[in-house]
Amino acid sequence: MASYFEWEAKYNLGVPAMDDEHRPIIEGMNQLHELHVAGALGPRLLKVMQQLVQLTRGHFADEEACMQQMGYPDLRKHRQMHVHLGAARRRRICSVS
Repeated sequence: MASYFEWEAKYNLGVPAMDDEHRPIIEGMNQLHELHVAGALGPRLLKVMQQLVQLTRGHFADEEACMQQMGYPDLRKHRQMHVHLGAARRRRICSVS
């Protein structure tokens, strides 16, 4: 089965630490999509979702710290996006568990 999201070199930010964290997140998204398409329910989906939560929580914290260190001008807006994504993630997990 083709991946839901194919990683391409054009997605690299040029910040190796961030690029290295993005790839496993994309892999987790693809794994979750494959399970969904296969009709997986409950525990199998929940396990992958929880792994994805751990990856994204750590990544968001790392990314925000990196952006702050770089003086990224839209950091506040980017943090809000992370908050929004976290809330959406929690709703989705509640719907599965």
